[in-house]
Amino acid sequence: TYRHKERGFLCRSLLECERYEKHGIRPQRRVKTKEKEENSNKSKNENKEQLVAQRREEAESMKGIVEEFLAQAHYNQLHMFNR
Repeated sequence: TYRHKERGFLCRSLLECERYEKHGIRPQRRVKTKEKEENSNKSKNENKEQLVAQRREEAESMKGIVEEFLAQAHYNQLHMFNR
């Protein structure tokens, strides 16, 4: 939060301070309702679940790539002097 130098009221951002300086619009209070909080909690949980699912998929695909790389490296080590 930011405090206005001359007037002393609180602003949530510098944009609100600038808005007051340019247009004279003071910051208004934001009231959260329970419904908004519940929706945001639900969306946060859904986002977390999606993120976990994406990470699992990425980990599985990377596992295949790593195993293939290690198999090729092992083969190269075994047949290094056969040329």
